[in-house]
Amino acid sequence: MRRSDVASDHYRLLVSKMKLKLRKHWTTGEIAFKRFNTAFSRDADKLNEFKKSLNNNRFHVLQDLLQEDETTMEGNLRWVKATLTPTC
Repeated sequence: MRRSDVASDHYRLLVSKMKLKLRKHWTTGEIAFKRFNTAFSRDADKLNEFKKSLNNNRFHVLQDLLQEDETTMEGNLRWVKATLTPTC
């Protein structure tokens, strides 16, 4: 049985099909990314203060996590957002 000597379009069809699937399920506006203020990182005093506050609070925060009864993934995610967002 002879085969044709022509390149297959299977790869291009597969890639375009995946792009269409991704575009179909893409929703804008549902998840808004929160931008953090990174301009303070240029100021050395504020950067050092930020590092000190992280070093002072890292073990205290872990102790609070162990004391809480809520150990679900959603609870941990809420805790991480509540802890890191004000710091950044």
